[in-house]
Amino acid sequence: MPGHPVLTKWLTGAHAAHPLLRPDMPGWFLDTLELIVAPVDAADPLRLPTKIKAFRTLTTDTALLEQRAELLIGSMLARGGVPFEFGKDYPDYVLGDQALGVEVGSRALDGPWALHDRLEEQLSAIGSDVSVQLSFDDRPLKLGAVRIDEIAQQITSHPLSHPAESMRFDDVGLSVQLTRGALTTGSRVAVTFSGGFGLNLTAHMADVEREIANKAAEKAKQADRMPTIVLLELSRTGWAWMRGPQAMIPALQKILPSTPFAGLGVFFTSLDNAEPMQTHLALASPLQPEVVPLIGQVATALNLTAHES
Repeated sequence: MPGHPVLTKWLTGAHAAHPLLRPDMPGWFLDTLELIVAPVDAADPLRLPTKIKAFRTLTTDTALLEQRAELLIGSMLARGGVPFEFGKDYPDYVLGDQALGVEVGSRALDGPWALHDRLEEQLSAIGSDVSVQLSFDDRPLKLGAVRIDEIAQQITSHPLSHPAESMRFDDVGLSVQLTRGALTTGSRVAVTFSGGFGLNLTAHMADVEREIANKAAEKAKQADRMPTIVLLELSRTGWAWMRGPQAMIPALQKILPSTPFAGLGVFFTSLDNAEPMQTHLALASPLQPEVVPLIGQVATALNLTAHES
């Protein structure tokens, strides 16, 4: 892997099916990932070989993106000069002789775009020349895997007897326009939301908050061993990225008391950037005095302002 010495080292012995070894893997993705893993490798934290082994044995794009999010936080800590070790089991990062843990999680949920991807896959598989326009009445977050499969099947199996026909799925607020004609080359699926960015996103953001709470509940065990900050990567959770600190911090502060964590945060990334685009962190109150300086170091390394509840 020319130009990526650390990735080359980490992938030595990896199976040819590793997602990073695919011929179509974009060079810019590899460039950015090299920038992320290089500081972690240089810091040489305890249990780094175990982390490299886990990285080497990845098999899916989903797992790769989850590892990227986790390593991004480690990279920021390393670049910020914060000493850490990888947790033996959990949490992901251990600081200050087990005085503070940092656990990283990811949540990918976007029903409309999952339906888009499923349709693209199915239409391509059957060689369809149909163009599909998905128009949602609002901006749903979760459609459910079963319903996505059902809708995709109904759309792809719909007998198109006219150049253009429509379908309606009232339960998810979805109108579908199907078009076949000389101007259509191959299948194409597009997604729109009525009102565009002027949509009322109250319900959408309420769903985002529920997903944060659900993911935090899944991570509760990670705080068993030491005071722990949980950071959730939400770049692929609907339009959660549109929420600035004025709205996101109160949401986190509302969820935090129902968790055992010293802090609960979210962050958003771009795959062509080796730093988070946004990071928001709410802290429990009161905090154990010994963890306050460590949390300050973490906040500085992550370029964020931590907000106490």
